[in-house]
Amino acid sequence: MPRRDGTGPASGGGGGRGGGRGQRGSGRGQGGGVFGQGAGLGGNCKCPNCGHEMVHQRGTPCTQIHCPKCGTPMMRS
Repeated sequence: MPRRDGTGPASGGGGGRGGGRGQRGSGRGQGGGVFGQGAGLGGNCKCPNCGHEMVHQRGTPCTQIHCPKCGTPMMRS
């Protein structure tokens, strides 16, 4: 309210450009990334040593499953 007579903006927000969300560099981004991101639904776990593949079980990271053939920790494929 520049004139202090009640004719100013309806809300006390900053208004103008760049005041809201959706600008570059804000928000969480879209997918991707290796660290701290799940790979999503579906997919397989694959042994990097012998190549054995098995269906990924939801809730259990592939790296916590050991290959039934050679005992090496599996990787997501």
